[in-house]
Amino acid sequence: TDKPICTASRQYQHLKIRELEAQNLPAEQHALALEALTVKDCLCEGLSASPILVSGEEPAHKLTAVTICPGPNLAYFSGVFSLKQMVDHIYGRTNLLNSLPRPTMFVNELDLYLQYYAKELAKHAVDPAPTPRAARTLKAFGTNLQSGINYYRELVPQFRQETEAYREQVLADLEARERQLEGLMAVPA
Repeated sequence: TDKPICTASRQYQHLKIRELEAQNLPAEQHALALEALTVKDCLCEGLSASPILVSGEEPAHKLTAVTICPGPNLAYFSGVFSLKQMVDHIYGRTNLLNSLPRPTMFVNELDLYLQYYAKELAKHAVDPAPTPRAARTLKAFGTNLQSGINYYRELVPQFRQETEAYREQVLADLEARERQLEGLMAVPA
């Protein structure tokens, strides 16, 4: 289109499905490509569905699901809390967190990238005709992840408001992720 559009929009998916059909891929490849294309839900429609449904109106496209964006820290809560309890937690009047270890955002981000990298390597491994460009891209991604780990490691001494034990834990977490990355990079692409 002339202007960029949402990759979860019906318009985008319709156009991409037409492109996909024109490629005449084998059935298995076609099914995988179609699934990757259509798995996305429109966040805009999902977020707006709640007030539309509550008001008794019928949403566009017969949407019945409601999207919520809980945020990554939801994993560190272990109950259902009222708005007052959450506000008290936010302002430090109470603690609603469970006792799960809470890694730094850098380690959490790194975990997401490592999961993505492993998934891409797995896709590349089953590709009957991988391109040299795809192999270079995967190698560069791994190298960039290693650079990111090194950068995070350099940041740890700057965590001056954290305890020494916390900084040591972050370094240990980075070391574990580095070993995981080395294992992924050792797999032939």
